[in-house]
Amino acid sequence: MSIMVTNLNKDIIKEIEDLPAVCGLKEHSSGRIIMDMDDASSCAVNDVIETVLKNQGNITSIVTRDPSLEDVFMEVTGKDPGE
Repeated sequence: MSIMVTNLNKDIIKEIEDLPAVCGLKEHSSGRIIMDMDDASSCAVNDVIETVLKNQGNITSIVTRDPSLEDVFMEVTGKDPGE
């Protein structure tokens, strides 16, 4: 999931990192946050949105991505498709 946030602050970053579904987060100077999520359900996305809004952030863009076949293969087998 990727979101663009104006008024991004350290409280937003910290609270998103602490969400149970978030397993990795990268912050860009542009205000974009890219995160890996264990659970891409609507609840996980809603939790991120609520966290941003409650900390006075303004969301200008949200992009979610379903796992690719390669992502699913790697998760199920534990192997890289090239192996």
